[in-house]
Amino acid sequence: MSRRYRSDSIRVSLSVLIPIWVLAIAFALSVSECGDGGGRDVAVPRRTAYPRISVYDTTYSAVDKLPIVFEVNAEARVSRASREGEIDDNWINVTYDRYGATLYCTYSPVTMSTVGAVLNNRIERMSLNAGDLTTDITSISTPAGIAASVLMTPAAK
Repeated sequence: MSRRYRSDSIRVSLSVLIPIWVLAIAFALSVSECGDGGGRDVAVPRRTAYPRISVYDTTYSAVDKLPIVFEVNAEARVSRASREGEIDDNWINVTYDRYGATLYCTYSPVTMSTVGAVLNNRIERMSLNAGDLTTDITSISTPAGIAASVLMTPAAK
């Protein structure tokens, strides 16, 4: 009788242990798959999406269509601006097609006595072009004494 009792207890313990071992092995295998992906790139969702802007190459070329020379990106289109069908020698447009942006550049010869009037005229013209939109004016100066004002008006949404 003791043998029978013993074989029954072995049967019971094996019937309990085999599923436990199978579960343990399955768990170990599943946990081992949760590593770094084996070196594969895995996409991680971000809270905020940022647009990817493909920028132009950092190659610049000189623009000498005005009485002054300055550099723009080599892939930008530079053209003379025209007013009422006539090309104006003091106006150029620098167009960046990939960004959908155009810089409108004007050259006005000034003297120390006319600089205030020319600047006020330009600011007035920009405010007329902006309409009801807000324009930010940023003043920039260099240690060499060169100063500029940058007027930015965001597009209407």
